[in-house]
Amino acid sequence: MMSQGFHQNIDRVCICQPQREWLSSWPDWLASARIVIRVIPMWVERSRQRRALLDLDDDQFRDIGISRKEVREEAAKPFWL
Repeated sequence: MMSQGFHQNIDRVCICQPQREWLSSWPDWLASARIVIRVIPMWVERSRQRRALLDLDDDQFRDIGISRKEVREEAAKPFWL
């Protein structure tokens, strides 16, 4: 049977350990959040531009040097690519 003092020390270590791990990983979480904040507007704009391409007519496609097939392929890509 463990003494009361030993048991209290184990509880204190078990409770504090996850807190220290979380604090030590805070810079990683912050860096990840900054990346996401910068990437989301790029994804939104990329998606908007691909949808806008679908609204062009054949003369406009010829002007910019792409085919309707290429536009459909581009528009079918996921927003993150």
